[in-house]
Amino acid sequence: MGSTGHQHWSLGPHAPETLAATTSIGQPTVNSFYDRPSTTSNFVHQFSSTPLLYGDPRIRPMMPYNQFGGLHPSNMCSPRIPSSLPNDQGVSQPFPQAGPLDASHLEQILKGGAHEQKESLVSILEHSIFMLMLDRRLHFVYKMLIDACEGQQLDSLVRRVLSQGEYFVSSAFCKQGASSIIKLIRKVKRTPHAFAIARLLSTRFMDIMTHPTARNVIVQCLVLFRSQPNEILYENAIYHFRDLAIHDVGCRSLNDCINLIGGEQRITLLNHIADVSDYLSYDPYGNYVVQNLLSIRNMDISNRITGRLQNQFIRLSVIKGGSHVVEKCMEASDSGIIAVVEEILDCPKAPLQLARDQFGNYIIQAALKKTKEHGLNSFYNALVRRLEPHRRAICRTAGGKNVLSILEANED
Repeated sequence: MGSTGHQHWSLGPHAPETLAATTSIGQPTVNSFYDRPSTTSNFVHQFSSTPLLYGDPRIRPMMPYNQFGGLHPSNMCSPRIPSSLPNDQGVSQPFPQAGPLDASHLEQILKGGAHEQKESLVSILEHSIFMLMLDRRLHFVYKMLIDACEGQQLDSLVRRVLSQGEYFVSSAFCKQGASSIIKLIRKVKRTPHAFAIARLLSTRFMDIMTHPTARNVIVQCLVLFRSQPNEILYENAIYHFRDLAIHDVGCRSLNDCINLIGGEQRITLLNHIADVSDYLSYDPYGNYVVQNLLSIRNMDISNRITGRLQNQFIRLSVIKGGSHVVEKCMEASDSGIIAVVEEILDCPKAPLQLARDQFGNYIIQAALKKTKEHGLNSFYNALVRRLEPHRRAICRTAGGKNVLSILEANED
């Protein structure tokens, strides 16, 4: 980073570059660089006497022994306050006071400084970009830098960030890093850089989408990028949908994919999920995915799910998550209402058992309401006839009392 008459400083190490390999499904992956020697010594540092140490372990980069992998502490150092910055003439000028960075001075240079002065500062900050991204006390500098960069400056900055792929992806696993990546995504959402970001994030798709913080980075890609850059993320969602569906965090990420993916790949994803909806309906996390699928009111998908759950509605009705799925089936279409009620009526003991059950009573309540509201009078009357002889037994449970309240309200 040669320059004449300029005093250079850095807030952190220059991360080693990473090499791309290929996964079994033909996608790039980032090789580990933990055993490589640090390249920090290649850069000239001018520091003040007092370092800004990490005070909160939650903002540290992820360690390699973590299940998600991450940044090795030997490749990171504590940020320090620079002793000088270039002035309007490009000559180094000491800070007016020791201590925190002069935000107004930096902002003045980035927003209103001379072109050469801004170029010099941006070039300097580029070498410390990950420290700016990850340290909350320096994050304001990162925000100003991203806001100020346009055109070639932005291209140069993004290329540097993405060329250090392991650092970039690992940054998503802490709150500060995820916020920084989302800031960058918003900046480049309509540029070719969107393709590079989506491809890089796809290398650790499952790790990211099953992490409560990192998942927000890919969700923002799905929200802000056009469909073309996101195609590789769509493909990963389809490939990993089963594992995502039964994961406590992954099920939320998969629901986001269901709601945000477009085009033919969306139909492919919906059909794949519908085809295993019977299995997912019994899972404590997978049932949320089936509920979401039924909530989009796609008639073909709803009928497909109803078909997969045929002869299982009563069993699902007495399971907490399963009962919600059964209710969603009735909400999705008239054919769903009929399928559920017919199965209940075909089993003579089912109406009473469900009315008294802590979860099943909600199914009977919904069945009574839906058949009445949708004019399915023959099914409504059949349910009432099955319940009437057992009023005394039904009223002994809290759920049963709610069932009787509906019957009494409809009698009036």
